[in-house]
Amino acid sequence: WIVRCRTALKQGQTINAYNPKALFNNILHIDDLLIFIECCFHGKINKTDILTLASCDPVPIIDILENVLNATGNKGSLDFSGNSAVSFTISTRKACKEYGFNPMTTMETLHRYLNFHH
Repeated sequence: WIVRCRTALKQGQTINAYNPKALFNNILHIDDLLIFIECCFHGKINKTDILTLASCDPVPIIDILENVLNATGNKGSLDFSGNSAVSFTISTRKACKEYGFNPMTTMETLHRYLNFHH
């Protein structure tokens, strides 16, 4: 979603989004994923567990999109006037509590992505 938004904004398009105050953490840095996979290879995980991974410290969607817009030189625009839909965050509680998963924050992950693709 962030990649599509960044691409559209770079092209000067308008992003039609919803629920600007809804929290977002649906992003994971590759470094965090690799650390977690390494734990799996060392047998530190129950192979039957179902876990969800994401960044920590969710932030409002509007903050995400404003950061993406700023990183693209403010070429596009944001429109939150459309219909709302169900928003959600990803719970990492089990991965953190039982396996020591300690991901980057949502904003740190976003900034690393945006700086890498600047």
